[in-house]
Amino acid sequence: MDDNKTYIVILRDSLVNKNRVLDDIIELTERQYELVKSDNVEAEDFDYLIEEKGKNLAMLSMIDDGFDGVYTRVRDELQANPGKYGEMISEIRNLIEQTIAKGAKIETLEHRNKEHIEAFIEKKKNEVKEYKARQNTAKHYTMNMGNRHKDGSSYFMDKKN
Repeated sequence: MDDNKTYIVILRDSLVNKNRVLDDIIELTERQYELVKSDNVEAEDFDYLIEEKGKNLAMLSMIDDGFDGVYTRVRDELQANPGKYGEMISEIRNLIEQTIAKGAKIETLEHRNKEHIEAFIEKKKNEVKEYKARQNTAKHYTMNMGNRHKDGSSYFMDKKN
């Protein structure tokens, strides 16, 4: 096998890996949606999903960098002799179409998640505000009631002696 075919196989393999990583990101994004959609969100679970997505995004970046480097080496050969590598080029195009479709799906899922996450955060902010308001009300009530009557003092004074 000549070097160009080896590079083309590497291109194909990197796209296969990219598709796997995109599948993982789709799954994590859907899990994130299910978590946010439920009212029982644990911060640790949410953080875990964000961290895993971050790792996958870093992997995607590495795959893309590697793909670009290899493609630069074989671009001229592929353009000069497309018939020689027709089947492999067709497979690569198919994989690229899959990655584009998965990228669009992730974008849609992320947009949906963003709306739910913003709604969830707003709900939590309101809960915190209500809690603080209740705490302040209780605190003021306690202070006012505590200052109303002190032992040994009377509410009425008799000025007749």
